[in-house]
Amino acid sequence: MRNDKTELFEKTPVTRAVLALVVPTVISQIITVIYNMADTFFVGQVGDPNQVAAASLSLPLFLVTTGLANLFGIGGASLISRSLGLGDIEKARKTSAFCIWTSSATALIYGLLIYILQGVVLPAVGANPSTYGFCSSYLFWTLTVGAVPTVLNAALAHLVRAEGYSG
Repeated sequence: MRNDKTELFEKTPVTRAVLALVVPTVISQIITVIYNMADTFFVGQVGDPNQVAAASLSLPLFLVTTGLANLFGIGGASLISRSLGLGDIEKARKTSAFCIWTSSATALIYGLLIYILQGVVLPAVGANPSTYGFCSSYLFWTLTVGAVPTVLNAALAHLVRAEGYSG
């Protein structure tokens, strides 16, 4: 069963097809950058340099979620695109389900590990007694609670683009 999006991959000139898929991706990444800048800006408005430092120290741990999302999202998108190109819709569905469930489970485990091991991890990224509590609180909300939605947001965007639904 073919859908309307096969035209993007089969008949649209390569440059136009790539742009149709790339522009929404770039916009998504810009939104992420703006989110991080806004986060730092608003934390900075509090007037406590320790809170700004905590957000900065936590960033590398948060960026791992981007890696997890890309691991499952880009890897799965590649297989989904190839499967759809071959007409193997069932394999594309199974790949999609696998990516969604494994990215969710991996993000959940990562968020819980950071929470459990924060006594080791936070000093390793540079947290000191002045920033430790702020880092802990920030990471609780962004990783322990937010890792799964953060990873799924990006991973699902990749999977959806694999089907040609970029806009």
